[in-house]
Amino acid sequence: TSTGAVKHYNEADGVASKIPFHQLCQLFEKIHKAKSKYTQRFKLKTFLSKWRDLQRKFQVDGKTGTCYPAIRLILPQLDKDRPSYGLKEVLLARLYVDVMGLSRTGKDAKKLLEFRNPKVNTSSAGDFAETAYRQLLSKRCIDKGSLTITQINTYLDKIATYNTEKKKDLVRKTLLEIIQKTSGIEQKWLIRIILKDTKLRMGHKVILQEIHPDAEELFNVTTSLKQVCRQLNDPDVRLADTEIKLFQPFRPMLALNAAINEVDKLMENKPFNIEIKYDGERSQMHKEGNCYKYFSRSGKEYSTVFGETPYIGTLTPFIHNCFDDSVHSCILDGEMMGFDPQLNIFMQKGGKFDIKHVTEDSDLQPCFVVFDILYLNDELLTSKPQIERFNLFNKLIVPVEGRMHLTEAKQASSNKEVVASLNEAIDRREEGIIVKNPSAKYCPNKRKGSGWFKIKPEYVGGVVDDLDLAVIGATFGTGHHGNMLSMFHLGVGVRDSDDTSRPPEVFKSFCRIGSGYTDKQLLQIVAKIKDKLKVFDKKKVPDWLRVTKEKPDVYIHPRDSIVVQVRATEILASASYAANCTLRFPRLISLREDKSYLDALDTIQLENLRSIADGKLAARHASLSDQPSQPKRRKLKLEPRATVSSNLISTDFTDIEQLSTSFENKIFCVLSGSDQHPKQDLEKEIFKHGGKIVQNPTPETFCVVVKNIHNVRVRNVIRSQKYNVVRLDWLLMCLESGTLIPWEPHYMLFATQATKAAFSKTYDVFGDTF
Repeated sequence: TSTGAVKHYNEADGVASKIPFHQLCQLFEKIHKAKSKYTQRFKLKTFLSKWRDLQRKFQVDGKTGTCYPAIRLILPQLDKDRPSYGLKEVLLARLYVDVMGLSRTGKDAKKLLEFRNPKVNTSSAGDFAETAYRQLLSKRCIDKGSLTITQINTYLDKIATYNTEKKKDLVRKTLLEIIQKTSGIEQKWLIRIILKDTKLRMGHKVILQEIHPDAEELFNVTTSLKQVCRQLNDPDVRLADTEIKLFQPFRPMLALNAAINEVDKLMENKPFNIEIKYDGERSQMHKEGNCYKYFSRSGKEYSTVFGETPYIGTLTPFIHNCFDDSVHSCILDGEMMGFDPQLNIFMQKGGKFDIKHVTEDSDLQPCFVVFDILYLNDELLTSKPQIERFNLFNKLIVPVEGRMHLTEAKQASSNKEVVASLNEAIDRREEGIIVKNPSAKYCPNKRKGSGWFKIKPEYVGGVVDDLDLAVIGATFGTGHHGNMLSMFHLGVGVRDSDDTSRPPEVFKSFCRIGSGYTDKQLLQIVAKIKDKLKVFDKKKVPDWLRVTKEKPDVYIHPRDSIVVQVRATEILASASYAANCTLRFPRLISLREDKSYLDALDTIQLENLRSIADGKLAARHASLSDQPSQPKRRKLKLEPRATVSSNLISTDFTDIEQLSTSFENKIFCVLSGSDQHPKQDLEKEIFKHGGKIVQNPTPETFCVVVKNIHNVRVRNVIRSQKYNVVRLDWLLMCLESGTLIPWEPHYMLFATQATKAAFSKTYDVFGDTF
């Protein structure tokens, strides 16, 4: 019998200390290069299986450890147990240039520092890790590293700790140690881990499913990879029940976008509740006696900020006495708002403040708005109806002005009441409204089928003003859009208020857009401006251009550029742009080839917009007439199955499950699809959302959907002037959002007289809202 000391299991001494990091990198390479999803999953499954075999081999006192040390490197974006590294591409590039003794003006350094520029990096532009590997690491590093997975995790812990302590010299020293002990291929994947984007081409849901069949469900509740790996260590043992637990963060329940004319159907014509949509930070409060914890929507903890006890923090000391004496423990879901006690109003999230960094001498104070209670005195309440939970927290909590508020609910039963509530929100300059099913249970991280719906002014056609802006520059993309321009910088011309007829000679940066466009639109924009683009040099900024923090990679004078139509929620203050303001959630609506830069937004018009409604872009009230009218219900005649072209073949809807009623009572005729979206697939998606399909348009047809007009059949339909013909992009947007998006002029290839008459009440000759 051994007389040595008793050995206790330590995860760091387990499998992770036996497996070299380069083996994990080999797995990454195989998954990244795999040609099929099946192969990717098989490679990961095999790795995890071998890991678990080793766990059993190295177990101590029956304790086997978990796969967490590897999983946190495979899914770094989900690992909340390690603080931020404080390292992004540009800073990493400078660190590599520094620690490897490169000249800042040298060829290798330039390729790192300008990794997004395809003129500098032709094959790997937009992928910093690949650029660093190809241009630098593969030539200057050792052939094979010696570090284990445990040692790599230790080094990453050091970098995160030193960053938190603001010890940049020690971050540099640690990075140098890693470089000396790892190969180029290992550093490529280490960079991706640090940037929390491994580019494995496997979604996190797929990876979680390979860890354990119940891993995704548990992660949605706990938001902890460590807990998932520990609790689900054996893939053959299923999770009995996944519950929200006290002092453990969870992914909150979410609301689905909805149109104002479909709420009564979504609620099955039963009464529902309407609440204010607060524009703050989604937060959860956990309380047990004098102990409090606060978590963000993503599971990040802010208890030290808001207060872990009634005696410290910016919030807890002011709300501790709000609770009824019977409340010992509870979990509350709500919104953390910024409250101005002088003006007695909530500040919008888009303002220039971060409620998590508000100090005692600030003009603002945190205020927690409660809209749900999920746990009370050791009892989980998620299975109880929403209205029962709502009534409960209203009985147990006494609000305190500016510190803790309770959301108010208005009972309604019709779309007309929804419109009235949305218009009240517009008048109060609020973000929108939330509609809730009173019988809905609380399901963490659930959006579709949750029974909660959000309605915002920008979801209603014509309610929000779109802006015409000149493209003044662009930034090279990353990942899928690497090697090409994908983020466009937009500007406003500086007009002289004394002579507004004089063309602007100076343009100020105003915002960037990187969403709302298809790949086809992206190529169209690039094609129109690429020949006039010039490389931006911050030391030689052209006389006509004004920029601040946000700078483009390339620039173009507006007279040589294009105008784009952009939609956003509001205009908010920002020092990042020369206009001293920017747009919140901007997205491209269309290219305005009918307008020149002289027709685009200028500084005078911008200031007028900022002064109206505090920058909110909702220009008028909503009404049910904003939505396309419902056609009369009529029994459909089945069209005969064609045998000539696939475009004429009717789709088989047998065994297709209906997911929503977004297209209910709407009859569609899809004349053509695309390579990515075949006609039959589109018809199935329409059917899933409650729509009906005909192969030839009839008087009852809601609209005809086409890819383009380069088709004899499409041209004949337009020539008949009987049907509304809409672009395929409109249908794809509807399917993506799960709602019936109102028509606007730019969606139409042909509009009937009735539709044109409806547009004339809202849009001018340019297609802009009045």
